Amino acid sequence: MSKKRAKKKSPDEIVWTKRAIKKIKRADDLRPKLVYSYTMDSLVEATASRYGKRVALKLYNDEHSAVTYSQMQHAKDAIGLYLMDQGFGHGDRIALLGESSPTWLLAYFGITSIGCIAVPILPDFSSKEILEILSHSEAKAVVVNTRHFEKIVPFINDYPEALFRMEDLFHIPS
Repeated sequence: MSKKRAKKKSPDEIVWTKRAIKKIKRADDLRPKLVYSYTMDSLVEATASRYGKRVALKLYNDEHSAVTYSQMQHAKDAIGLYLMDQGFGHGDRIALLGESSPTWLLAYFGITSIGCIAVPILPDFSSKEILEILSHSEAKAVVVNTRHFEKIVPFINDYPEALFRMEDLFHIPS
């Protein structure tokens, strides 16, 4: 009497339905949450709903710069709403000029959450190169670190309402 052995399905053959995902059990008793679209916006929301009080971002050796996942989602939403209120919309380009920091990433998430296009610019570029990038990308605004403000003064002369300080994401009016 030989019993037919069930052929084990390869990972490529497994169909991941909502029911199958809900049955997955982990050693730490956490259950996976579904992410309904594969965007950075939905990733931020999914991680904030699960790990809200945990630290998501911080500068090395700087406890005061810590940002939790909930704070990250709130800042992303607030930045996006503020940009929309200022008249920015889908397809507008906003440049980011500054060193890597939690506020750089918050600005990036806020910009992209409303359909705007983030244009990252390396802070090591010269003023001439930065102005060329701003011109070619047709950027309508710049989020800039105060250290690099002097590099974009000619751009600000042409677009006086389009300046945001990266350190605290404060809009600097003309």
